[in-house]
Amino acid sequence: PPGREIKGLEPEQPIDKSTMYKGKTIRAEQGKYLYGGIPFKTLLAAKEYIDSFAESPAKKLPGAIRRT
Repeated sequence: PPGREIKGLEPEQPIDKSTMYKGKTIRAEQGKYLYGGIPFKTLLAAKEYIDSFAESPAKKLPGAIRRT
């Protein structure tokens, strides 16, 4: 109504935050987590994606058996 002041209706500012995970930057932007331009719904999903490219541990091959 006229003459009535409404407070606290400022436009919501997007909050941009960055998280470092294994040397990679994951950005939180407008309710999504972005890594390499790919949006994820959760931070965990972004971390799992990064983990999927991690080097697998080196496999030790059985050596020749020495007989004396």
